[in-house]
Amino acid sequence: MVYCFTHFIVLSFCLFVFCKVFNDPIHGSMELHPLLIKIIDTPQFQRLRFIKQLGGVYFVYPGASHNRFEHSIGVGYLAGKLAEALRSRQPELNITERDVLCVQIAGLCHDLGHGPFSHLYDGLFLPKALEKKRKLKKWKHERGSRLMLDHLVEQNNFKPTMKKYGLKPEDDITFIKEMIAGPLQESEGQEASSPHYWPYKGRSKEKSFLYEIVSNKKNGVDVDKFDYLARDSSYLGIMNNFDFRRFLQFARVCEVEDKDCKEGKRKTICTRDKEEDHMYDLFYTRHRLHKRACQHRVSHIIQEMIAEAFLKADGHIQIEGSGGRMFTLSTANEDMEAYTKLTDNVFEEILKSSCSELEKAREILQNIISRKSYKFVGERKQEDPIKDWEVIEMDYGTDDKDPIQHVHFYSKSELDKAKPMPEEKLVALCQPRLHPAERPDIPAELRRKRRGCRAGVKCREKKRRYKPSVPSLIMGNVRSLPNKMEELTALTRLQREYRECSIMQFTETWLNELTPDTLVTLDGFHLVRADRSARESGKKKGGGIAMYVNERWCNSGHITVKEQRCTKDVELLAVSIRPYYLPREFSHVIAVTVYIPPSADAAAACELIHSVVSQLQTSHPQSLTLISGDFNHVSLSATLPTFTQRPPPTTPSSSSSSSSSDGLSITADQTMERIVLNNLCPLMTSNLDPLQFAYQPNIGADDAVIYLLQRSWTHL
Repeated sequence: MVYCFTHFIVLSFCLFVFCKVFNDPIHGSMELHPLLIKIIDTPQFQRLRFIKQLGGVYFVYPGASHNRFEHSIGVGYLAGKLAEALRSRQPELNITERDVLCVQIAGLCHDLGHGPFSHLYDGLFLPKALEKKRKLKKWKHERGSRLMLDHLVEQNNFKPTMKKYGLKPEDDITFIKEMIAGPLQESEGQEASSPHYWPYKGRSKEKSFLYEIVSNKKNGVDVDKFDYLARDSSYLGIMNNFDFRRFLQFARVCEVEDKDCKEGKRKTICTRDKEEDHMYDLFYTRHRLHKRACQHRVSHIIQEMIAEAFLKADGHIQIEGSGGRMFTLSTANEDMEAYTKLTDNVFEEILKSSCSELEKAREILQNIISRKSYKFVGERKQEDPIKDWEVIEMDYGTDDKDPIQHVHFYSKSELDKAKPMPEEKLVALCQPRLHPAERPDIPAELRRKRRGCRAGVKCREKKRRYKPSVPSLIMGNVRSLPNKMEELTALTRLQREYRECSIMQFTETWLNELTPDTLVTLDGFHLVRADRSARESGKKKGGGIAMYVNERWCNSGHITVKEQRCTKDVELLAVSIRPYYLPREFSHVIAVTVYIPPSADAAAACELIHSVVSQLQTSHPQSLTLISGDFNHVSLSATLPTFTQRPPPTTPSSSSSSSSSDGLSITADQTMERIVLNNLCPLMTSNLDPLQFAYQPNIGADDAVIYLLQRSWTHL
C-alpha cells in the first residue's frame, strides 16, 4: 500500500510539472499533452508565431492579427476532444491512447508548411514564380507540412521522446503525415483495383474514421474548419452561426455505403439527423468568411501587390539553408532549414532595405503601407476564361457540389445506421453550372429582352419568392383570430401575397390559455402567440398578439422569443428570426409586434416600447429591427427618432389584415366601405382617423352606410 501511494504521488508530480494549460480566447483553458508541449517549443513550430492566419486581410480588417501559431494549437486541442468523445461514446471502436495522441499531433502540425502570409505564398507567389522559371510542378503547403514534420523530428531527435510516451515512430509518423495530407503515395495497377485495397499505411481500414478528424477529404467537416471558422469570425467581427460543440456532442462513428470504397462500405463520423440545418450553417459561414474577408476586393488587391513585390525581390534575398547553401524566396521551400527562417518578416526586410535591387519591390510595399493600392475596376462572371485574367472561384469547399451530400446522419432510434440527407431536404447551396458548350446559340435578333415593368425590381423580387431582400409583412387587427382562420387559410392557399409572405402579425387575437394551438394553426407557418394576461393587464377579455413565420422562409428552430410584455397600456411581442437568406449587412431579423389599447396611457406605452427596443438594439446591433402593430394614434417619432413610422393605410386591403372590426371580404362590401370612408373623411377632425369609426362599440359598415345616407338626406 505504501508503494502504490508513493507511485501515485510521483505520477501526480510529473503531470503537474510537464502538463501546461493555455488560455485561449476561443476555447478557454486548454490542457495539452507533454509531447505536444515539446513540439510547440521547437523552432520549426515557433515560426508560426510570425505567419498571419489570413495573410493580407490584416491590411483591411485591423482585427485579423492572429497567427498560425494559435490556430494550430486550437486544432490540436479540438482533434483530441473529438477523438476522446468518440472513444468514450463508442468503446467498441478500440481507439487507444496512442491513436488519440497521434491525432493531436496531426492537428498541431497540420500547418507547419505554410509560408509567408499563409496561402499567399503557395497560392499566389509560388505559381507565378515557378511559371516564370518554367517549372510546372505545383507545391502545396500540405506537402511542406510533411517535410517540416520530418525536419522537426530529425533536428530535435524526437524519436526517443515519442517512444517514451508510447508511440512507435516508424508507423505513427507515417500515420500523422497521412492525416495531414492524405496517402503518401498512390498505388496503381492491380493493387489499386483490388477489393481489399487500402491506400493508407498508418492505420487499418477499421480505423478509417480517424483520417476524417483533422483533414476530412470526404465532406470537409473537420476540426481544422471548426477552429478557423470560430477564430476568424471572432477576430474579424463577423458572426459565426456554427457551434462546433454541438457537433462534438452528437458525433458518432457509423458504417455507411460508399461508392468510392472497393468493398462498398466504410466507417465514417456522422451526426444526428436533427443537425441537418446546423451543418448547412458550417458551410454557409465558410462561404461568407471567404466572400467578406479572404476574397474581399481590397484584400485581394493587397495580396496581389505583396505577391508582385515578392516576385521582384525573388533572387535578391538570400536565405541560408543546410550545408551553407543559399536559397531565394521561391526555392527556400526545397530546404526545410532555410524554410524555417522564411516568415512574414520578409515584408519588413524588403521594406527597410537599402539595396538598389529591391527598389521596385520596396516601392510596391511602400504603396501598401501608404494605402496607395491598385484600383478596383469591376467584376463579372465570364463564360469563357480570358487570357491573363485571374478567376476567383467562390464555392462551399467542394467545387460546384453540395457538401452536405457527403455528410451522413443517424437517428435517435438507430444509432449505428447512418444515411445521407434525402434529396428533397437538400438546400441548393451550389447552383448547377451550365457549361458554355451546353448553352443554346440564339441569334441576338431573336433574343427576347424584358422591358418596362417586366424587367424591373418588382419582377426580380417575384422570382426570388422565399428569398426577399427584406422580409415581407402582413399586419392586421383581427378581433378574434379563431373566427378568421377559415378565411386566412383560404387566402394563404389562393393568394400569392399571403402564401409567400415572410411574417404575418395580428393583434387583438382574443386568445387565452384555454385556446389550443391546433385551433389557430396555419399550414406552412410557425405560430408564436402572446395571449393577454388578466393579472398583468387588469382585463379578462380581448387583446392578444399572434405572429406567423413562413417555414419556407425560416426554419422553426431559428425562431426565438426575445421579449413578451403585457400591461394595461401596451402589449408587446419581440421575436428573433434567422431566415435561410438575408442580406449580409444583417445578422438576423427582430420582429416586434405592438398593440396599444385606445384607453392606454400613451407616455407609459412609449416608454416601455423604447426600453425594450433599446435593449434589443444594444444586444443585437447587426440585426434588422421591424416594429409593427396597432398604435391607436400614438406617435413614436419622439420616442424612437431613428425609426420611421409609416401611417396606417386609408383603406383595408383584406379581411384578415383589415383595420375594421367586421372584416369585409366580398368585393361589393369592400367597394361600399371605400366609398363610405372617402365620404366620412371630410366629416372627421384632423386628429381622428376615419377608420376609428368602425372601432366604436356595436357600429360596423352597415351603420356607416346608414349614417352617410342620413347626413346626405339632411343636407338635401
